Amino acid sequence: MSTIIKMIPKTHATKRTTGIILTNDGIIRTRIEDPVGTATDKQFNFSANAEGTFREINNEPVVSVSSQKIGADARFIITVNEFYDPTLVGENIPQERFLWYDYKTKSDEAPSSTAAQTFPINAFWTSGGTPSSPTVAFPGSYTDQVIPTPSLYTSLASTENRRNYLKQKILDNINNPLFPIWISRPLLAPATTADHLLEHGQRQETLIYWLEMLTRSISIDINLATEQKFNFLSGECGLDGVEVITKANSLTGSQIYNGSSSRNGWRYQRLGSIGANTPWTYSPPTGPSWTPQRYDHTITNGIDLRTANAIGAGTLDWVPWLRS
Repeated sequence: MSTIIKMIPKTHATKRTTGIILTNDGIIRTRIEDPVGTATDKQFNFSANAEGTFREINNEPVVSVSSQKIGADARFIITVNEFYDPTLVGENIPQERFLWYDYKTKSDEAPSSTAAQTFPINAFWTSGGTPSSPTVAFPGSYTDQVIPTPSLYTSLASTENRRNYLKQKILDNINNPLFPIWISRPLLAPATTADHLLEHGQRQETLIYWLEMLTRSISIDINLATEQKFNFLSGECGLDGVEVITKANSLTGSQIYNGSSSRNGWRYQRLGSIGANTPWTYSPPTGPSWTPQRYDHTITNGIDLRTANAIGAGTLDWVPWLRS
């Protein structure tokens, strides 16, 4: 990882942003003087933020933080308000810019995630001296800022991001190199009777119908409209296909199908459960045998499959949609 500061100039009658120091990747300290000479020093720790996330912070002077991965380079980009004197004119007015390490500002000098670093680094300094040689140093005391970690639902921020996240969880089963072996049934004891052979076929069908049911579920906006439903589907999509084919009731596929060749007539069958209150914790199924339970639009907070034809009603229409 590397850390980049994005400076956003903002006029203020009395406030001045006079110092930013990088103490480690994703960890910065800031100084706001209001008025000049009266400093408030803070420390912000974003080092635990997952790659690909964006968070609005709005804790002065930090505005937001994103953790991005561009090719092989992973970077924290922390946006900071640069409060300055509104009486400044012309070239004295600060410009929006990026700062990193030894006070570089050119876009083609952005550091890679493997660039050598020695902390702390004074990335911005106007309290006296220069960033490389400040005459007014940060004191030993500062106030650590408590920035609550948002839920996954909140951090994903949009229905499309949430859908793409769940798509990948379903694809983790389908793209597993052992998936063809799962559905060839060697995980089950060899069939010795016609009844055993029938059950094996039903389990094979259950896995495929279960994956299609999940895919059609996440294609419908209403099923991603609340954190409770999202957390439920995230938990269900994260179940291991091996366990589904070996532990779920062999008739689960038939219960999903619900005697209807039209996907609009399918019925969601849940394997796990979801908490009734925040933080809406998903509880996966347990034990050697998983019994599905009806959880369709007729159930409070259930999953509605009636408009799933948005991704096509054909037997395999869901597969290209999932990979799109």
